[in-house]
Amino acid sequence: MVKELIPLWRHQKDAALKAASSNGYGLFFEQGCGKTATAITALRYRCTTSKRLLRTLVLCPPVVR
Repeated sequence: MVKELIPLWRHQKDAALKAASSNGYGLFFEQGCGKTATAITALRYRCTTSKRLLRTLVLCPPVVR
């Protein structure tokens, strides 16, 4: 896993590892449980292992943008 920018909770680490190792993955945590940090960590890991930026489609509520 890549270096965490912020400390992640256990459920976030587990989800980030699963998301990073699959082609498609959805995060369906409750509000305030850290979906954004988990997604960013998973994307950073995928880009780091590919050694390039990857095209990514992120669907999220407007408040997250």
